[in-house]
Amino acid sequence: FRSHRIILSLQIFIVVYKILQTQIFISMTSASKIIKLSETILPSLVQIREHLHAHPELSFQEWETSKFIKKQLQELNIPYTENWAKTGIIATIGKSSKRVVGLRADMDALPI
Repeated sequence: FRSHRIILSLQIFIVVYKILQTQIFISMTSASKIIKLSETILPSLVQIREHLHAHPELSFQEWETSKFIKKQLQELNIPYTENWAKTGIIATIGKSSKRVVGLRADMDALPI
């Protein structure tokens, strides 16, 4: 479950980032553009999901997961701060405005 939530959050995050980058604004008329954009990044999101499933880490021990996510953010030139509750990351996209969207994702695995 947790890896699915982080993938969905990453997908939303990347789509929002790409929307801001290309200045496509969310509206009824741009919905098809957003869908097309999300379809273009789907293969890379599948790779991210597979990587996260292959390398699970327990709470507050997600050192490699954190490193992996920071690498993804760096490749997209998305600024972030780190070391929140040891391994947490906060990334910011877009400019400061009155309206903001916050996304949260767990990146730990449950012990089995």
